[in-house]
Amino acid sequence: MAGIHEPPGFARVRAHDGRLSVPSIVTVVEQLRAGIREMPSRPHESLLQQLDEETDTTLLFLEAIDLLESIEQTEGTGTAPISIPKWPEDAPEAAQNYPILSYTDFIAGRRPRSQAQLPHNSLGGSDVSIVRTALNRIIGHGFNELPGDGTHDDDSVHDDIFDMADETADAIEALNAGEEFHSKRMSGRQETQGQAARRQIERARKASKDEIIFAAAEFDERIRTRNKAGTLDNRDMIRLRALLMVICTSGLPPGPKSPRFRRSRYQVLPAEGDNDAWPLVIGRALFGLFGGPKPAILHFYLSSEHDQIPDDILECWATCYWCLQACLTAPLSPAEHARITHRFAPLAELAYRLTLPTKAELLDKDVLKIMDRMSAMFCNRLGVNLEVIAESHSKTVDALFTNRC
Repeated sequence: MAGIHEPPGFARVRAHDGRLSVPSIVTVVEQLRAGIREMPSRPHESLLQQLDEETDTTLLFLEAIDLLESIEQTEGTGTAPISIPKWPEDAPEAAQNYPILSYTDFIAGRRPRSQAQLPHNSLGGSDVSIVRTALNRIIGHGFNELPGDGTHDDDSVHDDIFDMADETADAIEALNAGEEFHSKRMSGRQETQGQAARRQIERARKASKDEIIFAAAEFDERIRTRNKAGTLDNRDMIRLRALLMVICTSGLPPGPKSPRFRRSRYQVLPAEGDNDAWPLVIGRALFGLFGGPKPAILHFYLSSEHDQIPDDILECWATCYWCLQACLTAPLSPAEHARITHRFAPLAELAYRLTLPTKAELLDKDVLKIMDRMSAMFCNRLGVNLEVIAESHSKTVDALFTNRC
């Protein structure tokens, strides 16, 4: 069905004798909730409208999570979001109480995902699910078109994201007219204005870089605090996914840049030669959850109302896998590649083992689909190869289960 924003949902009713009704279009609760928002004030509506209009993952996503969390706490819920409709208080179902399980216990009792499964979104009863919808829109997951295929320049990217405010209005015309950039014929005033503009851009990039590094450090501290309290939940996972995508948006490709290279205003993290290179920032974000002798994920809890791994959690795990493989396969210098491999290979093994414990789940089509969408969005930006990432993921999974035998 062309020309629709969201695909329709269909369902059939199975009678006690096994007969099935004809398919009927049904309302998917999480899509309905995302479309019918009731925010308490105009500033909140303005922020979420900005979120809807974003074409890149920026720090605005983390601000939105903070905002939506604070709203839920103000409303007095204070509980983990759930994804089932609220029943009237006098209904017998209202007495049903789902226990909260550690992720390890949840995995032990899960049902395998099936092709005919209904949407399972652990954030579905929370406005934080709006952020998940926006993240999926940006990478093209669940929508009609991909942002690009990861193998060539993406024509769908808006031109203004490359506007550094330091380029001539019409470069082709200027070159044809014989204009030379930084020419001696430029007046002293023009040269000073150009230098001032470049300094302003660099200051903005420096501020943006500092903000991203601060956000990563703040996330690490949050994980440590909530790990000690044993209160890690699905909000922390959507925050991790958003942070990883922010870092990917901010990364620069390794090696010398060609004359045709166009640097986005968001690309502020180098690939190497810096303590805050994007692979290292990704590593710090993931180590907080999966690293150390007692990984924080052991204190991650989910409601047992879901009988299989919710879609939003699976999307987070797939994003983690992609980021790990991007770091491991980035074309860095030999010395840096060896250092990254030494640090990331054990971390990747832990992350894979502690999230999806079977080979079939790690290579599931839904996991691979998210990883493909991440490749389409970020491979060109980071200078990594989508085929190499896919092959490395497969080899990591094979090695993991070969070593177990």
